[in-house]
Amino acid sequence: MFVDPKISRVKFEREVTQFREHVDIYHRRGVWLMDATFPNVFVVLVAVHPKPFPMVAFGVVVNFENYDVEPPSVQFVHPLTRAPLKKHELPHRMQRATPVVQNGQFVGMQAQDLVQGWDEAMPFVCLQGVREYHKHPAHTGDSWWLYRKTGHGRLSNLLEILATYGIDSVRAAAVQLMPQITGFAIAQPPS
Repeated sequence: MFVDPKISRVKFEREVTQFREHVDIYHRRGVWLMDATFPNVFVVLVAVHPKPFPMVAFGVVVNFENYDVEPPSVQFVHPLTRAPLKKHELPHRMQRATPVVQNGQFVGMQAQDLVQGWDEAMPFVCLQGVREYHKHPAHTGDSWWLYRKTGHGRLSNLLEILATYGIDSVRAAAVQLMPQITGFAIAQPPS
């Protein structure tokens, strides 16, 4: 840590308090704060629209160490064990529509994965206001300091985006059954 933990803790508590002021709205949407122990907030996201029952989609740990000199870190985790998830373990790619511009002209929209990373690697949220985004070599020209006072790194903003692209559009779960033969019942040999 290079920011005085007392300063980061005050800002962390502000973020958690703001969440708790609207906890009923978050819960109805499927966003459940499970633990808030400085510097980490552990949130489980539940897709509420699948029928007949809602389903737990994933968890995230938002780390506010060095906040807000640095943006918070967002790590996808297993919703029960908090073990870090790899990209291929996420329920879907969290796509959003982004504009396509060619020669200065808008030509349409295209799908872009909000979550980036190799399948076997730890994924990151490709979004301004997330530490992993601003530390990624592809975004060195997009400084956190351009967004620091805009709300991009606020807990409420991060959870809004994760809910919008991570759980709001989930309507059903695809189930793949893999039968496995574990043994045979052997009859009496013929005489």
